[in-house]
Amino acid sequence: MSEPLDQAFDVLSKTLRKVHEPMELMRQVDELLQQQIGHKLFTILLLAANREDTVRVYSDNPGTYPVNRIKRMGVTLWGKQVIHACQPYIAKHDDDIRWAFPDHALIKSLGLSSALSVPIVYQGQCLAVLNLQHEENWYRDEHVAIADSVSTFLIPAMLALQRSF
Repeated sequence: MSEPLDQAFDVLSKTLRKVHEPMELMRQVDELLQQQIGHKLFTILLLAANREDTVRVYSDNPGTYPVNRIKRMGVTLWGKQVIHACQPYIAKHDDDIRWAFPDHALIKSLGLSSALSVPIVYQGQCLAVLNLQHEENWYRDEHVAIADSVSTFLIPAMLALQRSF
């Protein structure tokens, strides 16, 4: 791993060891993913108990993508891949965005044409999903490993948030 990534993991580890709010950890993950991968929109979707609905628990653009909004993503083809099969999804362009996201028109209106969706997996089950979005063809396969490694730091926060929903 790179030295900046090692340092960022150290910061996340220290946050996990102290008393903290889940939002603090999610903000740190947002900053780390911005530095390591880049995004113009970053959200985290928490799975509801029915495994069909998701609740947005984090957004770096709350004006357009507010938190505590329910999205029925588990029933989509994207949901079958990301939520149920625990596999990441890379959208390279508008057609991929349209296939994956019911709000594709809003995404396009923000000038976003690519996405990286990485499940936060614990004990073989998807707890939540990291969603990064950017300009066309931004995300590559090597970004998946970084986001997947970072996602593990969010497991305690997602478990705590699950109990509150």
